[in-house]
Amino acid sequence: MVGRLLVITGASGVGKSTLTTRVASALEFEKAASTDTVREILRTQLGIEAEPALHRSS
Repeated sequence: MVGRLLVITGASGVGKSTLTTRVASALEFEKAASTDTVREILRTQLGIEAEPALHRSS
């Protein structure tokens, strides 16, 4: 199967996680990851010297 990626963005507290869970289920996605998870993965791959802004954000 071809990989699929769905990105849902928005301000803090608007319900992105809730929407992501519902949409991912409706579209039969196997996994959903939050931006916090993606950010943590990127931090392990990119040093603070290369991407200081990535290491400043929550």
